[in-house]
Amino acid sequence: MKDLLVLVADEDMRAVMEVLLGKKYQYQLGIREVDFEVLKHPNRDPGVRTESPEVFRIRYGEFRKGLVLLDYEGSGFEGSHRELEREIKDSIVRNTPWSEQDVEVVVINPELEIWIWGVADKIGEVLNVKVPVSGKPDNPKGELERILRWAGRPPSSALFREIAGKVSRKHIEGCRDESFNRMVDTLRKWFS
Repeated sequence: MKDLLVLVADEDMRAVMEVLLGKKYQYQLGIREVDFEVLKHPNRDPGVRTESPEVFRIRYGEFRKGLVLLDYEGSGFEGSHRELEREIKDSIVRNTPWSEQDVEVVVINPELEIWIWGVADKIGEVLNVKVPVSGKPDNPKGELERILRWAGRPPSSALFREIAGKVSRKHIEGCRDESFNRMVDTLRKWFS
């Protein structure tokens, strides 16, 4: 039985989580070695939102813990990101054998690019350009796309993997993003 199933909404999230959960970064996260699988849902954020219970029901018994990650932006949910987290978690617990303690849902508000801005100093290093850093932008995805166009580099999961590969323990400890910190706290609670 593996330690952790991570259900994500897209290839960029998969890339980030595979790096962060990989052996090299377990120290930075403050967790033990974890045997994990990152599963990308084919229907992106809306699929994760509506079909997580089915995925977790099918995969029950293969994993000790389960983590769901999706963007709030693009999920199609009308309430708050916290309400969406609660709705998905309740649905998984109600419709599968998973217990409340063994599954967690983290909705990234507004979307994954907000995590990338937590390591903004590394964006310029990866792109080999000077990136003005004055805090997290209101539109993190749009700003990242603007910088990528300026640098002549297309958005890709390889870029997310490369940026995630620059994350240090200092970045993790200094992050103020609620969703990132909830994800890290959950992993530490489960795998310290």
